[in-house]
Amino acid sequence: MPKIQSTQNLYSHLKVSDIKLYQALDTFDANIRSISDNIDFLKLSLVNWRVPPVSHVSSGNPGDVSYDNFGNFFFCYQVNKWARIGSSGYSNTF
Repeated sequence: MPKIQSTQNLYSHLKVSDIKLYQALDTFDANIRSISDNIDFLKLSLVNWRVPPVSHVSSGNPGDVSYDNFGNFFFCYQVNKWARIGSSGYSNTF
């Protein structure tokens, strides 16, 4: 089987609309990978990720953040004071 030399050869059997779709999907995939890399960087270096707090007065330091399997995002805004943002909105008394 001959080795494909360029993207043009790779897409030669497709219609123009199909080529544009594949190129858009390639771009989308690259963007998703970039976003994923950035999220991993943030998790490691810029914020202090913690286990989700049990209540709004669980131990924590300002700047600590967390999330749970239900799609809630938690952030500590004062020593041992947490707030939650989720599908039901904002709460600092959960």
